[in-house]
Amino acid sequence: MNEGNHAPISYGAFAGIVVVYLLIIQGLGVLLSLGSDLGYAEFPDIESTLRGITIPVSLSVVFVIAIISWLGWWPDITTERPKVASWVWIVPGLLVVAAAMVTDYGNLAEQDASLILTVAGTSLLVGIGEELMFRGVSIQVLRRHGLTEANVALWSSVIFGGVHITNVIAEGPRAVFQVVIVAFAGYFFYLTYRVSGTIVAPILMHAYWDFAQFSHAAGVADPQPNVFQNIPLLFLVIAGVVVYRRRDRIEAAHPVPVPAQ
Repeated sequence: MNEGNHAPISYGAFAGIVVVYLLIIQGLGVLLSLGSDLGYAEFPDIESTLRGITIPVSLSVVFVIAIISWLGWWPDITTERPKVASWVWIVPGLLVVAAAMVTDYGNLAEQDASLILTVAGTSLLVGIGEELMFRGVSIQVLRRHGLTEANVALWSSVIFGGVHITNVIAEGPRAVFQVVIVAFAGYFFYLTYRVSGTIVAPILMHAYWDFAQFSHAAGVADPQPNVFQNIPLLFLVIAGVVVYRRRDRIEAAHPVPVPAQ
């Protein structure tokens, strides 16, 4: 039985937490990257990566950890008790295959191990921070306000996608399309969380997914799009079709009850 604090916080308080989280990532990232032309998800060298991405993301992880500790929600976030049907494992399975296919092994082979480790470590930090915030805090806030699990899945994914609109700072209007794609990915990370029963699974899945897509930009001053970068979108569509066709069989036949709030 989870022994966490089941008291809710207001939506306004949650919005404030998200705003501070974004200010740390985006605001600090901009400040530390002044004088450079580093774009979104670009890793030309270790110094630029550390200043523009790794350091801000690291501090955002510290912030989220502090918030969860203050709220006393660790037991409820780390262990997800109400699991879904076992067939849902196909979703993270498809994401793993997509990530394996999109990884730019040729480009990685040309880079120093130190840069690859920096990109991999940064990807893991992104996975930790975003999953603790949007599959952790976000889901707990929505559940504590009495939303049905279907609405929890929907709105936590919408929020996850929506916050990526801040990438217009580096990406411009293209970030709008990214919002939609990220929201879909967020729903599949949510299903990974539900089917695995632990926050560790979506963290690792998210980190691998990001590293696979970042691999094309590692050590490249001006990375150009290639056809392989459309693979994740294709697999998101396939996963979406599978989930839609089996949407009435997502929940387990005998789910474990959610602890009383």
